[in-house]
Amino acid sequence: MATDIKKLFEVLTQHQAYLYRASSKTVNELLALFNDDTSKMLSKLRDLLDELNESEKIALAGGKYTTSNLREIRDLIAQWFASVSTSLPEAFAVSATALAVYEANYIAKLYGSKLKKPDGEKLYSAAKKVPLVGGALVDDLLSV
Repeated sequence: MATDIKKLFEVLTQHQAYLYRASSKTVNELLALFNDDTSKMLSKLRDLLDELNESEKIALAGGKYTTSNLREIRDLIAQWFASVSTSLPEAFAVSATALAVYEANYIAKLYGSKLKKPDGEKLYSAAKKVPLVGGALVDDLLSV
């Protein structure tokens, strides 16, 4: 019995290391998405800012979008925000759903069972309802 518990502990410890690597990969992918969108936006923003005259710069500093150049800057930032606030949660949900299916199958296999065609969406939703460590933080970050 003690040997079985030790083996189970070793397997779960190794699995935890794999999960850490998988989550790091996902974070890096999300960060790459964010950086790509942000770099494109900043490149356009730099060009737009270079075109501003002094009075437009003062108006921009005051949050007044009175000219077409200033409205274009405002729209660019709004588009960037909309893009990031859509693409990141979508990419995370796809990754989390795949992980939920993998985890359900892994645990079932570990304990000698087999799942019939697991539904990733249901598994992901169930996992979100009971956060383990930092789950509430992730929900807060993605619900912005």
